[in-house]
Amino acid sequence: KIWAGLTCPNKKAKNLVQCGYMLRSIRIEIQAGFTGINDIKQHKVLEAKRVFRDNGTRTLAIYFDLCNWQVAFIKLNEIEDDDMNWITRTNLDDGLVWNIDQNFFFWNLTQSSLKFKQLKSIVF
Repeated sequence: KIWAGLTCPNKKAKNLVQCGYMLRSIRIEIQAGFTGINDIKQHKVLEAKRVFRDNGTRTLAIYFDLCNWQVAFIKLNEIEDDDMNWITRTNLDDGLVWNIDQNFFFWNLTQSSLKFKQLKSIVF
């Protein structure tokens, strides 16, 4: 599956594009939502925590909300197990998802792009 010129390994995704990349010592998960419901499946967070525990590599999710033209940056390995944003979605196979709070959306795609200094403060 090709999206924005990048090869994405997940061919089953219907409403979501998922890609895994490495940038220096940070794993990057790119996801896009098209319905205005923005969440991350539990298995993505658990995998990020496992990788961080095993070798110290952090995971950053970059989530594109294409319904509202905004972008969120989420440090997946820092999401707490008892975070109040964990909810159950009955229409998903996994069920448990982490709902992305509006405070994680740092960039509106209709505005000028983020400067590296702004992005660096979010990521590091």
